[in-house]
Amino acid sequence: MRPRLSRLLLSSDRLSSLSSFILPVEAKAESPKDRLGVVQITQMVKFARQYFPELAIRPIGIKVMSDGSYMFLEFNATDDSNLVATKRYKRYLLYREQ
Repeated sequence: MRPRLSRLLLSSDRLSSLSSFILPVEAKAESPKDRLGVVQITQMVKFARQYFPELAIRPIGIKVMSDGSYMFLEFNATDDSNLVATKRYKRYLLYREQ
């Protein structure tokens, strides 16, 4: 079974291989039924390791909240569903200036 990713972003610094990484992203809608799951996170990590073994992996989840804000979560890069944990999270509210 192939994992379904919302986006796959690559970053590379030509001066240093230490700052090259891949951001597999899973995005979810506002619906309470549409949740980020550990299986999706581990599948993203496995996919990134298989196709981009030379890059550091930074799995990202994005969830639209009921107030219209966006919750961005970065998870640890494990393919063991028992060890998935949130490394950091940020919540953003976008608005348009009039």
